[in-house]
Amino acid sequence: MEEALAAVDKGMDLHGICLFPAVDMPDWHTGKWLHNGLADIVPVGDDLTRHLYLPYIKELHKWQKKLNRVTMLDDDPFSDPVDLQDVIKAAKTLKEVPDKNWDE
Repeated sequence: MEEALAAVDKGMDLHGICLFPAVDMPDWHTGKWLHNGLADIVPVGDDLTRHLYLPYIKELHKWQKKLNRVTMLDDDPFSDPVDLQDVIKAAKTLKEVPDKNWDE
């Protein structure tokens, strides 16, 4: 989020950010589970179940609050769309600093 908002603050026309992966996935090269999603996959008998990975969920909630976005599900998830001007305003207000190697 810091990099995305820094880019918007410098004038980039950013319209979205993708959370990838949402659910745990295996490494493409080794096949070992990475535990890098919003939810870990945990074997329970012959099934796989999802368990929220709380550090990622806390980070997501932190940014939802900073950007004044919905923090809980409701009946109509499309009732409060993100307006690009809200993102631009947040970028200008929060003044996130990009990685120092942007100019290299």
